[in-house]
Amino acid sequence: MKRLFDLLYHQVDNFPINNAFNARNADGQWISYSSQKILESAELAASGLLNLGFEPGDKIAITSYKN
Repeated sequence: MKRLFDLLYHQVDNFPINNAFNARNADGQWISYSSQKILESAELAASGLLNLGFEPGDKIAITSYKN
């Protein structure tokens, strides 16, 4: 592993976790995401950005709201 984003692939390939990440949904209920689901979501988001015309190496900012 040489890059930070390789960590998720390493996790899924070697140490998959069923409840790797927990978050509240729109109704305020806690839900769990597996490491595989997180990887799929990250790849889907990356694909969407490429489809919008972003290119590898472009800078992307993320804004998040936490209450």
